[in-house]
Amino acid sequence: MGFPTRHTKAPDRKRENYSGQRLRTSAEDISYLDRPRDMATLSSQTFLKLRQHCLEEIREESAQWKTSMGSYIRFATETFNLAENQTQGNRQSNLQVKYRPSVKSASMDTHMPIQLMGSTKKGLRQLESRIGDLKSFVAQKLEMTDQEIDASFGAEQVEALALSIDQLEQNKGFVIGDQTGIGKGRVVAALLRYAKKNARHAVFVTQKSNLYTDMIRDLQDIGENIKELKILATNNENKIVLSSIGEKDITTPKKSIHEANLEKLAEDQTALENDYDYVFTTYHQMNRKSTKPDKLGFTDIINEPRHKFLESIAPNAIFILDESHTAGGLSTRKAGEDLDTRAEFVRDLLRQSRGAIYSSATWAKNPAVMDLYMNTDIQLAIPDADAFVDVMQKRGLPLQQIITSMLTETGQYRRVERSFDGVEYNIFNDGNGVIHDTNVSKSVSDILIDIHNLDVKLTKVRKDVGSQDSEANRIAQEVKKTPNIIITSFKSQLYNVSSNLMTSFKVQDTLNLAVDEVKNNNRKVVITLAKTDEAFIKNQMDIQNKKTGDVLNITYADLLKGYLRKIRNYRVSVKLKDAKKAVAGTGELKTLTDQEIVNFGSQEFLDGYNELIQKIDAEPLLRDIIVNPIDAIINGLKDQGIK
Repeated sequence: MGFPTRHTKAPDRKRENYSGQRLRTSAEDISYLDRPRDMATLSSQTFLKLRQHCLEEIREESAQWKTSMGSYIRFATETFNLAENQTQGNRQSNLQVKYRPSVKSASMDTHMPIQLMGSTKKGLRQLESRIGDLKSFVAQKLEMTDQEIDASFGAEQVEALALSIDQLEQNKGFVIGDQTGIGKGRVVAALLRYAKKNARHAVFVTQKSNLYTDMIRDLQDIGENIKELKILATNNENKIVLSSIGEKDITTPKKSIHEANLEKLAEDQTALENDYDYVFTTYHQMNRKSTKPDKLGFTDIINEPRHKFLESIAPNAIFILDESHTAGGLSTRKAGEDLDTRAEFVRDLLRQSRGAIYSSATWAKNPAVMDLYMNTDIQLAIPDADAFVDVMQKRGLPLQQIITSMLTETGQYRRVERSFDGVEYNIFNDGNGVIHDTNVSKSVSDILIDIHNLDVKLTKVRKDVGSQDSEANRIAQEVKKTPNIIITSFKSQLYNVSSNLMTSFKVQDTLNLAVDEVKNNNRKVVITLAKTDEAFIKNQMDIQNKKTGDVLNITYADLLKGYLRKIRNYRVSVKLKDAKKAVAGTGELKTLTDQEIVNFGSQEFLDGYNELIQKIDAEPLLRDIIVNPIDAIINGLKDQGIK
């Protein structure tokens, strides 16, 4: 963040622009001001100088300049207060600052990402200017006293409730991005109460039905009378176990009775309001099945009673999505591509609703599905969901951070965290790099180049063979569509091949580090892997006719030969617009025969393929490369007497 651009002509006396060098060459390095994340690392002396400098400017310049510098004074003052934390004994990091809630209730001892502090405070100031005291506002909307608010919520939770309720009053959405362990559950419980008190259908959506119990416990913690609680779960024959809180279990009847009740409530929402307080459902319940594709590849969505029920109540409902990222859809989706049936259904409900609460600490981790959050002011920036996804995917993390900051300033996002003090993130480096055997690497690289070269030669062969597919051509002529020959190039799979190799090189180092931590430092160790090669191992089990528990002998040579075989594969597909599948009789995986390689290519191509198989089998260095890292690590730990 730089200084404001000047709007008036500079006085006659010599003075540099505030984006220039004068302030940057002060006793303290004020160039930090161009890096907001480092604001709290500046000394209080620096900020006192900065504040004084701004005050001098305001006295000398025009009204417009006064407005700009006035904003900057507030910014500098806030940041000065953050920097003061260091002098008061509160540990800071380059990523977090101690958070001081504006609500006069007990603080939960939280921190905040430093880049969100300014926008958070601005959003809260704007909210207070509109609704007055935040605690009084929340107490009024929840029909609770200030004392009951203090007994049930921390100051940070009250702020989140004030922001959330304010957005719901406008039929908009709010994202609760608090880190796990801050108490999002109580905030969600209070928002369910708000929906009920304000004649809205309160719909709680979570990952698994066993989490219904946790939400009921949170409702109890904020003062709800659990004995009189009337919950409608959409699940058939579902039991909400409440023995842990000393209450009777809540059970839904068998399928025929329960679905008949859902259909009745869909038609008579007055009965829903009279007979139930809250609706509980899961993301799995929102899955919709499709009919089998017809001959042309078209399918129909099957709406079951629970879907019809949720659609019918949506226009007067507030949806509260626990772990909302679960509703996003496929992470591999591209802009314009169809959503899966659950993701599409959730978005349809939210579009019709009276507001949405998204509860997730990782809400924006996947730009491909961020159109889920169109109930916020995101929709004002880019109303078209596909266009928004396209922009997010192209601009990536920087744009995600900008949108997060803008939503925070608007009062539609809030995140607080536990302190990261004492948490270390270290990258192991033994000085030798990852690759410990250049001979192995060279051998693998040579083979990969050979596979790529042969793949390029066989690409034309596969296209020529595919174009002669008589059945696909006949079907294409009938439906007046051109067949599409689908070929997956080896180049597009090279990352997977090389990452397998990199993982194998790291197994022994990982094992050594784990053993050292357990035996010498008495620590418990968590080992995570980016790739487990599960699909490859299952394929080899099928090839070798093995079952779970059998000994499976596999090497990196088997992995390479598997990729080599794939360069003979292709598909000929005929697909109509908006169809889910290819027209029947097309789209199946096909493999070039030896004779097709010779007829449409040459004998040289076939000889090259067979020679490469032999080369891979004959390379002794491939035998020692680990292709089942989990087994290797588990067995290595067992050898050291570690469970």
